[in-house]
Amino acid sequence: MPRFPRLALRLSCLLAIAPACVVTDADGDDDDGADSSASADDTNAQPQGESGATQAGGAADGNGGGEALPRAGTWRYEETAGATNDCSFIAQPSNGFGMFEITTTGAGTFEITPGDTTAPFVCSAGGGSFACDERLTGTIDEVPGYDVVGNILVSVEGTVMSSTSIVGQQLGRIDCVGSDCAAASAALGVAFPCEFAVPFTGTAS
Repeated sequence: MPRFPRLALRLSCLLAIAPACVVTDADGDDDDGADSSASADDTNAQPQGESGATQAGGAADGNGGGEALPRAGTWRYEETAGATNDCSFIAQPSNGFGMFEITTTGAGTFEITPGDTTAPFVCSAGGGSFACDERLTGTIDEVPGYDVVGNILVSVEGTVMSSTSIVGQQLGRIDCVGSDCAAASAALGVAFPCEFAVPFTGTAS
């Protein structure tokens, strides 16, 4: 079930400190087998090491400006090796794979529409790289006995390899807000904000 660039995680056992903790997306499904959010985004940039031409064939791509842009349409998100995770109470900040949509919105910009009905967001590209601004993707707001809320924020950065291929990573952090953040930090053995990164590839269908 596609949930690509979201990483909107709800941690049902935030303070249980147990390896059986399950990271779920906001609708309660396990994230295993669903695509991540987060994020992962795609962008219109030109491949690194090239100037003014697409990686495939060297022709100007899509925007008339000579840079390769991710083409409009349906894309597939898949995670790759190398994830890092300082938020140790998350067993695996991952959704795995899924589909999302790209719409070109202007020179050097495009919009990502996640496959999970969450709001679209805009990314910018240039010089062979792309970036999507940090956004709030979810909250952890049900922790019995603790006055804490965890805000899950995710940004995306990467490279446009061609009009049909991107690589990047979702960069997430969890901020703690509330009077019991110090207690939660001690119970979890985690300093807030904690961070995680999830590498991914995107391929146009």
